[in-house]
Amino acid sequence: MVTDVTEVLCELELTIKKAKVSTTPDGKVMDLFFITDTRLDILNIILEQC
Repeated sequence: MVTDVTEVLCELELTIKKAKVSTTPDGKVMDLFFITDTRLDILNIILEQC
């Protein structure tokens, strides 16, 4: 699943600065990606739409 996410982020021309992948005690996987965008300020646009 991490591979799928990173492929999509790369296709969107986003730069992954850091990733944290962990498993919780109950077996759930948590992925946290720190990304930047050099083309547009897409992240702020997405946050404003929420």
